[in-house]
Amino acid sequence: MIGSAKLSRKELETCLAEISYVMNNRPLTTLTENETDLIPLTLSRFLRDLPVKGLPEMEAISAEDLQEAHRKISDLKGALKGRFRKVYLGILIQKKTKKLIDEVKVGDDVLVGADNKKRFQWPLGKILEIIPGKDDKVRVARVKTATGILLRPVQRLYSL
Repeated sequence: MIGSAKLSRKELETCLAEISYVMNNRPLTTLTENETDLIPLTLSRFLRDLPVKGLPEMEAISAEDLQEAHRKISDLKGALKGRFRKVYLGILIQKKTKKLIDEVKVGDDVLVGADNKKRFQWPLGKILEIIPGKDDKVRVARVKTATGILLRPVQRLYSL
């Protein structure tokens, strides 16, 4: 993603901090087994209590240098978000789409796909009930999210 961009040490550190933030906040599963709690468990929950070792010394920076550094980091952050959405989340969906139809079961933690939201904004849910069709194939599931209970096709549910 950085390509041929030339970054200072501080810009690289900032870029890596942004990358670790995105990766560490991806939901892995729910925090508790309680069906009413849909709080995601992320890697960042394990890192929160780590002590801060201090801040690097501040250097004298001109306004132009600060604006240029901010622009570089913003561009790299945008590239990371785009790549994360297209590549990583796309791989998850491709891997899970066919298999999930057969493997869906009550109690599974899933991301609920929505056309009107970006993939990283999809809500976390827990499958309450699977509803087979007339041919006994599972096509629909009742899912509890933080905002209520939804009836969603299993093709739009992505297990964590």
